[in-house]
Amino acid sequence: ASHRTRQLLRRRDALSPAAGGLAAHEAFEALLGGGTAQHVAGIVERAPAGPVPSCEDDGEGTASLVGSLTLAVCDRLAEAERRLAATRRYADEHGLALASRGARALSAVVAFERGRITEARTLAERVRAEAAGGLPGLSAPVAVAVLVQVLIERDEAAQAEALIAEAGLGDAVPDLVTHLPVLAARGRLRLLRGRPAEGLRDLDECHRRLTAWGWRCPALPAFRSHAALALARAGRRAEAEETARSELDLARRFGAPRTLGVALRTLGLVRGGAEGLALLRESAEVLEGSPARLEHGHTLLELGAAQRRAGERATARRALRAAADLADAGGAVALGRRARAEIAVAGGRIRRSSPWGRDLTPSERRVAQMAADGMANQEIADELYVTVKTVEWHLGQTYRKLGISRRIKLREALSESGA
Repeated sequence: ASHRTRQLLRRRDALSPAAGGLAAHEAFEALLGGGTAQHVAGIVERAPAGPVPSCEDDGEGTASLVGSLTLAVCDRLAEAERRLAATRRYADEHGLALASRGARALSAVVAFERGRITEARTLAERVRAEAAGGLPGLSAPVAVAVLVQVLIERDEAAQAEALIAEAGLGDAVPDLVTHLPVLAARGRLRLLRGRPAEGLRDLDECHRRLTAWGWRCPALPAFRSHAALALARAGRRAEAEETARSELDLARRFGAPRTLGVALRTLGLVRGGAEGLALLRESAEVLEGSPARLEHGHTLLELGAAQRRAGERATARRALRAAADLADAGGAVALGRRARAEIAVAGGRIRRSSPWGRDLTPSERRVAQMAADGMANQEIADELYVTVKTVEWHLGQTYRKLGISRRIKLREALSESGA
């Protein structure tokens, strides 16, 4: 199946004649072949293109989606998000259901990487709902992978396992490009749930498939970091370090800040001690300039914990509070809980949550988080399949419960309330 996919990507007669469409597929081929992030993204960004190239064929492999995916992998998340929003608008206006759904699935991936957990969940759930309604397509597995990652970050691992079973992916995962993210996410989940043999088997299978397909990009998907940490926990230190160093070598060549930051953090955790602390500091510096806020938050947590163990308690508290703030802003519950636990161990005071936030209903929390993430009322209504008046009503209830009167105060109030 993967061979057929790559053949399709090479078929110039199946593509739009627009230069932007050709460039998107050329860039994706360069990405799979091990090109650097700067070179690959440059192919897409320099190409002349209309607002939504090749969207008119209503496919999930349209050039607009391939280009956006390529940019996202190269850590150009803001530009990928802009293009995906344009694709969704165009596809919705012209009744191109598959293109719309493909753009929505990739938008969920980008929202997750940018640390907007609630928005990623909403987008992915809509893709799954459309798939359940009988609309064919290949985006559903991507949505499942996003939802599994979201539920892990929300500290809802049991629900993630139930989701995988419900999707029929608890046993064999199809040998398809679209299912690779599911395999990586399931491997991470199994490790988290205390099943290291099964988790490592899934991650090893990711490696086998990528090798068989000839893909050399370290970010499709970045499974090696989870494998290295699992090997370290199992006492297989030499294998863990070899895996982590291999990932770091690949990430340095690729050059995307997100991929490099994750690799540095992984090797830092495997090595430990003074060298590990230096690697964690480098990871934080690299991710400071990346739009991948979730990974930045995870690095700040590990850096703060390492600084606390090294006796740098004041410095540790600053990193840990920054990690908690990033977690609160995006709804990463597990990250926030770990950060606050570390703050307490480091001798810091934990900010008390307002009781108001706990009174918000699930619908109010979701609408409020989407509004705090910058979405307009109409956009929220479209994503949730509700009316604008319903969105306004939920926001009104939220403002009253949080004791605010302006939308601009929403993000701060949600963070302070723990909602």
